[in-house]
Amino acid sequence: AAGLRDARAAESLALLRDTSAVAARLLWRALEAHPRSSYELGNGREGATRVARRVLRGTGGGELPPRQPLAIARAAAGELFEALAASERDGVLVPMRLAAALGYVVALYLLATTLTESLPA
Repeated sequence: AAGLRDARAAESLALLRDTSAVAARLLWRALEAHPRSSYELGNGREGATRVARRVLRGTGGGELPPRQPLAIARAAAGELFEALAASERDGVLVPMRLAAALGYVVALYLLATTLTESLPA
């Protein structure tokens, strides 16, 4: 029974890892393609790194979700939906939201990878 449970966990974690890797690539590409000259791509990288670090360390206070994967995925989706809903008047809101979504997705990837590696072989 434990072996079957470990196999199911490994399969679920691999799916989460692979899906979050693809999502991270798509979000990064969206940041690269966004036409706002007032927003430096390096700022997006720093914003994503900051969000991922805070999620993984659990230092977000009330502003970041707890570290459960579902809560992190919901936060990423919320940021993406905010970016999609932004108007042209919002200036840098779109890349800021994309960067935050990327940070959440990177945190998911790192959690899934770490948990996958910790499973018994």
